[in-house]
Amino acid sequence: MNRDGAPPSLSANAADGAPDPWAPVRVALAGGPPFMATGTAVTVATSGSTGRSRTVALGTGAMEASARASARRLGGAGRWLLALPTTHIAGLNVVVRSLLAGHDPVLMPPGPFTAAGFLAAWHASGSPRARYVSLVPTQLARLVRAAQPGRPATSPDPAGLRTCLAAFDAILVGGAAADPSLIAAAHDLGIRVVTTYGCAETCGGVVYDGVPLDGIDVELHPSGRIAIAGETLALGYVEAAEPDSTIPTPATHAGSRDSSSPTMREEGAGWSTAGFVTEGGRRWFRTNDLGAFTSAGGLAVLGRADDVIVSGGIKVAPALVEEVLRRHPTIADAVVVGVPDVEWGQRVAALVVPRRDHTGAANPSRGRGRDAPGPVDAPQLPCDQTTRTGWRPADPAGEPLSPANLRAFVAARLDRTAAPHFVLAVAALPMLTSGKVDRAEARRQAAAFADRQPTPRHPVPRRRGGC
Repeated sequence: MNRDGAPPSLSANAADGAPDPWAPVRVALAGGPPFMATGTAVTVATSGSTGRSRTVALGTGAMEASARASARRLGGAGRWLLALPTTHIAGLNVVVRSLLAGHDPVLMPPGPFTAAGFLAAWHASGSPRARYVSLVPTQLARLVRAAQPGRPATSPDPAGLRTCLAAFDAILVGGAAADPSLIAAAHDLGIRVVTTYGCAETCGGVVYDGVPLDGIDVELHPSGRIAIAGETLALGYVEAAEPDSTIPTPATHAGSRDSSSPTMREEGAGWSTAGFVTEGGRRWFRTNDLGAFTSAGGLAVLGRADDVIVSGGIKVAPALVEEVLRRHPTIADAVVVGVPDVEWGQRVAALVVPRRDHTGAANPSRGRGRDAPGPVDAPQLPCDQTTRTGWRPADPAGEPLSPANLRAFVAARLDRTAAPHFVLAVAALPMLTSGKVDRAEARRQAAAFADRQPTPRHPVPRRRGGC
């Protein structure tokens, strides 16, 4: 339902004679025939952040349930600004939620995401203005940085951008962990940020600010993995298929008006429901994410189970190490991975982005990778990054930063096992188009770097007892 209680309109709003980029989505939401016997209305790709992307099959019911639950939590349906590719679930959800509210989504200008383009899209949206937008942390960081008071009133105007950002009823941020200091900086500017957690298999975000949406249940499996139940669950995975140009999918990129991308045909397509289980008469999806409940009862996501590093028989959670590294005054961002080691199985390695300044989190350090959607204003390395001690930015006390400093910093807050054995300084973390860190690429870079280094002098502590 719309904000005024009227039923949603799915009629095309494109100009006369112009192709409707959202026609396939309108057909699915209007109850059109599914293109697979399984009831699939649309397929989307998972992020592939660990190297393998899968094709998720979603039914109309899941998309509508996701939109309804989100609207209830946010305070009503409304128009959305589309700043993410529709090839991934977050972008597709923006389209679905706008159409169900009776409006086409507001499109960004062509090209890479910029603060100037975001402001221009908002100004050009006409009436009604966009009430909501979904972003990844990288995009929010760029906006927060550009909106800081005291910046030159060039393009975009900081005051105008702050007005724009504060006008949104909610700015959803998901796809990757957002640094708490970035969220705090956004709040200081009057931006209403809602952090989200979910995946393609749950039809996008189903946990807002740590609290499940209405109709969603979250449990922790004994293994520590997060399990989710609710009407938003996907049907399963399409394992293999042939392209069929007669079956369109939503536009391939944010702002694209080409709706003729090939999707899946049923013939020859394999089907998998791995990870989906029925327990107690209810269907659940067991994610590969590890979680914990806070003292306040909210869900905290600790990282992916398959990202856990086992070094010398001791498990290290990369997300915890990354969080500590980001607290260091000279580190803007970090990703932690395991690299193969003959003696220890794996060693902990970190790709870190040195902070250009020491003012906080509004430094967009997640940037260009093999699939990143355009250039990023990232800090430049002061010197050669191919040696372990080749970069030496100074901390606020004037003491040069080195891998040894970082190891000591992490060890003091976690333990020696979690301290990175290899530290590689990079201008920006490798990213996927979904806005997530490309961990597979990070792992390749770290492994290549580790191969060029001598054996570290700080051995991994052995586990006492057991095996």
